[in-house]
Amino acid sequence: QKIAHIGSWEWDLINETISWSEEFFHIHGIEQQEDLSQEMFFTSIHPDDKDYVKNIIENIKKTSNQAVFTYRIVRQDESIRTLYSSGEAIKNDKGEVVKIIGTGQDVTERLQEEEMEKLATAATKSFNSVIITNEYGNIEWVNEGFTALTGYNLDEVKGSHGELLRHDAETGISENASYYQSVIKDKMPITYESKNYSKQGKEYWTITTLTPVLDRNKEVRRIIAIDSDITLRKQMEENLRQATQIAEDSLKKGNKALNELMEAKKQLEESMRIKEQFLANMSHEIRTPMNA
Repeated sequence: QKIAHIGSWEWDLINETISWSEEFFHIHGIEQQEDLSQEMFFTSIHPDDKDYVKNIIENIKKTSNQAVFTYRIVRQDESIRTLYSSGEAIKNDKGEVVKIIGTGQDVTERLQEEEMEKLATAATKSFNSVIITNEYGNIEWVNEGFTALTGYNLDEVKGSHGELLRHDAETGISENASYYQSVIKDKMPITYESKNYSKQGKEYWTITTLTPVLDRNKEVRRIIAIDSDITLRKQMEENLRQATQIAEDSLKKGNKALNELMEAKKQLEESMRIKEQFLANMSHEIRTPMNA
């Protein structure tokens, strides 16, 4: 039972007592006891699954049909485990159900591995860089697109927050980063742009989308980071910015030259007006006889 993480339980309907095997106590994270009450049994079940398990037990009592079901338990340390269980009725000579016996296997890690495998399978098909982290932002898996973009493989970044991509500086999935904290708090995707460095030291830009993966408790279990290379777009934006700046500078210089030209024209016109006025006065004086 210990190797397979399978425990067993027995519910005595006549004496209204419940007994567990040693491994079932271990799965629940509590010390072994002689007998359990119904209240103690249901106390360990996750609040959202309690009615579900009660209905299954009642159905076994009424129909004597075997049942296979999955439910969650909450340990005393508040950790949540998922159990794959079965239950069947035991009857007496009169055909009355007197006991229900069953097993429970802790499949928490197996479900997590299956979930990771599903995520990885989907991410492998992406041409973009894909990173899968745990709830703390520590990298657990990367796809080939990540290696193609950064030059790093999983072994070089596993367990980190990807600081190698920022010359050991904070990244968007670091626990203190505002983007990471926003995903954990709001449980919604967030997108941002950032400058990174490949293993070869080459600078590149990415647009990153962080998407939370929620468990049945609506808590963030993993984070998927998808990076798209936008280096070319950034270069085009920079070229456009420089061209715009040059055009604005040229326009300013052109406006200045035009203003200077207009001022010179104005001064020339004023000079010509004064000259014409002077010549007109001189002509008038010449034509007028001088008084004795």
